[in-house]
Amino acid sequence: MEKRIFEWVSERVRVLLEPQTRRMVVLMGSVSDLAHGERICSACSYGVPCDLKIMSAHKGPDEMLRIKAQYEDV
Repeated sequence: MEKRIFEWVSERVRVLLEPQTRRMVVLMGSVSDLAHGERICSACSYGVPCDLKIMSAHKGPDEMLRIKAQYEDV
């Protein structure tokens, strides 16, 4: 069992470290969420770049879908 767990963790780390463009985006509903979003980005490890975006999925679903599509193309 321990060997399988180690192999699983090893595979996940290998995938994270593969040379490819990876980016994390944190979508926040308002400026009041900014501090929490910054904490999420600072916890991002393995050198994955993190972008913060403030927008409302409820008030601007088209904008949210545009941002989503932009990051899927990367």
